[in-house]
Amino acid sequence: MSNLDVEQQLQKMREDWDQRARENARHYVNTANTAWTDEEFFASGERTVAEEILTDMGNICQGKAPGEMRVLEIGCGAGRDQGAGQAFWRGARRGCQRRDGPAGYRSAARFS
Repeated sequence: MSNLDVEQQLQKMREDWDQRARENARHYVNTANTAWTDEEFFASGERTVAEEILTDMGNICQGKAPGEMRVLEIGCGAGRDQGAGQAFWRGARRGCQRRDGPAGYRSAARFS
């Protein structure tokens, strides 16, 4: 195996993930399915929020009302979890995502 410097490794990772996004972006966001419909894909985000976030609200909110809090989703840019979270957070925003990737503009427009 060749020794790559950090910049080469990062470039390779970007290229690998861009290829996955072109191949089947939704599958690589959630590998439970290879042929997601819009409805199934975003419903999976609702399940994730229900199972992973809502079950831990005491720890997450630390006594604050969820409607008074803001949330930053750091993810792939598809907005799968953010859409479900908008129902109870004061503001839900995405951050730290590449919008110039193959799936970026299509998905970023969904919740803009």
